[in-house]
Amino acid sequence: MEISTEQYRGVLIDFLEAVEYEEPDCDTDSVMQQRIGDLAFVYSGTVGHFLEPDSRQLLVAIEEQHLLAVIRTVTRMVALSWQGIPQPVMLTLSIHFTHFVLGDDSREDPSRLMENFVPDLLQGVQQSHPIWKSMFSFFPEVLGHYGSFLQITMLNSILDFVQACWIERWRSGATPGSAEYPMFLRRLSSLGTFCAATLFPSSKIDERENFEDITTALAHFIPIVALINDLFSFYKETKEGEEDESIVGNICTAEGVSVEQALRKVSEDSVRACQTLDQVLRDSGSGTIADTVSSFIQGYIRWHLCEERYRMEDLADAPGENAVKFRLFRNLACKAGGVRLVDFTQLTPATVPQNTLAYLERTPGN
Repeated sequence: MEISTEQYRGVLIDFLEAVEYEEPDCDTDSVMQQRIGDLAFVYSGTVGHFLEPDSRQLLVAIEEQHLLAVIRTVTRMVALSWQGIPQPVMLTLSIHFTHFVLGDDSREDPSRLMENFVPDLLQGVQQSHPIWKSMFSFFPEVLGHYGSFLQITMLNSILDFVQACWIERWRSGATPGSAEYPMFLRRLSSLGTFCAATLFPSSKIDERENFEDITTALAHFIPIVALINDLFSFYKETKEGEEDESIVGNICTAEGVSVEQALRKVSEDSVRACQTLDQVLRDSGSGTIADTVSSFIQGYIRWHLCEERYRMEDLADAPGENAVKFRLFRNLACKAGGVRLVDFTQLTPATVPQNTLAYLERTPGN
């Protein structure tokens, strides 16, 4: 990549300091026990869903080891970021987000299977694309936990995501001078409003009573979700030769700037988005919504720092003057995320907790 490891780590450190990332509860036994329980519940339940015969037959082209790796990633994301929502809601989100990652990871040209996507969707006909077929079949289970306005929000975000996957298969990057393109694509692909909407299940938040604050959060969430991910995923993308397709690569091409300048822009924009939303919600007197959003952002950063998919361990171990400082941030996230306390290899369908099994038995398709 056209930026040194030292420079890249410096960008991440500056971001973490700007958002004042910390984990004050990582030494609290009750918090960690709840987190460990959430990780175990969500992982085992998600595995149970996708290894069920009908699901495996539908997604037969996806290797089981890749599927399990995706489930580990999604489990950590949901359990660490959506902290405080009921476990059954976490489980439905994990199953749904697994479809998103599988769709994003796919390198097949989707156009052949998308000719009737819109008519089939409007007429209630099952989709031809196997991943979207599986996803939309399960989607009602997610919707059942949310109010009607948030249901529409989630559907809209999903359609944006499907469109973004299509764009990313058909073109390799931005056109020089097209300054609006990088964020246009990220607005489609980020699932930002989906993430925001799913923070407010009906069992926890009344969407009618909190409508103004919820829609305020929706308005600000896309750059938060998109840009934090872009910032932390860049290292992985450079190792896998995908940096030209990232928002950083698109900014470099569209605006003619260096990699470090593009990363700094992403970092500064994400910090501004986080701080602005928090300030707006606090000023409006919405402590509950503000605390929910703040908890998500903290957990979302935690997940990126300790998630194996993003290779932050390799980045922390690489030599350099700022390695120790970055390693302290990562070790803190790993401790708070229970990384060494949950052995996913021991959580097979045979060890699924009884309350997870009971929930899955009520879920269509299982």
